[in-house]
Amino acid sequence: MLSDYQLLSCTSLPTDNSRMQAIVTSTAGPMLVERDIPQIQQPDDVIISVSLAGLCRTDSYLAQGLIPCTPGRVLGHEFCGMVHTKGSADSHIQIGARVGVMPIFPDGIGNILSLGKDVDGAFAEFIRVPASLVYTLPETLSDKEAAYLEPVAASLAVMSTPIQPSMYGAIYGDNRIGELTRRILSSQGFSKLDVLLPEQEISAPNSHYDFVIETSATANAFDAMITLLRPKGILVLKSRPYASVPLQLTRIVQKELQIFGAHYANFGAAIALLDARSIQLDDLLGDSFSFEEITSFLGGKKMLPENKKIFLKP
Repeated sequence: MLSDYQLLSCTSLPTDNSRMQAIVTSTAGPMLVERDIPQIQQPDDVIISVSLAGLCRTDSYLAQGLIPCTPGRVLGHEFCGMVHTKGSADSHIQIGARVGVMPIFPDGIGNILSLGKDVDGAFAEFIRVPASLVYTLPETLSDKEAAYLEPVAASLAVMSTPIQPSMYGAIYGDNRIGELTRRILSSQGFSKLDVLLPEQEISAPNSHYDFVIETSATANAFDAMITLLRPKGILVLKSRPYASVPLQLTRIVQKELQIFGAHYANFGAAIALLDARSIQLDDLLGDSFSFEEITSFLGGKKMLPENKKIFLKP
């Protein structure tokens, strides 16, 4: 039997007439609509009132149809909020708790589902998620810091690869996720670390680095990173491009490179890192916007800022 979370919408027939605003996909681009507030459907369901949701480039790709998605899907996967209602299953989650949410989970039949893509996401006033995804947040974190938990967990994932502070490494790509990754690595004792712009890669000698972390997945970027890595060096893949990217497999094999994907670190570890104030975030966190303004950003009618994360404030 298919998981309940494979349904088009994570709403059911409402138990009351309550409605909410939400940004959804459509064949004509992102749309701001009115939807029923999601209801408890499974014993382990949690309904969260969204406090703040971050806008990711993946959300824009989905909104513009560059990544396939069922029309009517509520977008958004980076957020924090307050537990509004929960199902009957006994869990660690308490009503009224301030929480963050891991945005991916298995459906029980071998698939990995993503909030804002496969099931309804957080660009809404309320969201329904399984309790297993929910993490209670310390009060010391601001809403922006809490809503930035997902990118922190994504960048912290590079620590699960075999890279070590004694190695000479580089981050390929001068962008927000690259800068966040650099700050996290610095907090973990990595001092021999370069940040490379695409136009700068030829200035470094060939076979120069023990590891390179990719944050810009293009054919030219991969060619440069393969050149820059020493034999048996480590290539860490960080970004999730919406289209296929070719790799020079012959060169990878000849240099005997090691390739590791870094998806997410444990969210508890990411929360602890944020709570310890080990990394500076203020200059990476931008302004909050309304549903109407975020819809314009998603549809490409307003330019998406490159250097700061922006947020939806329901």
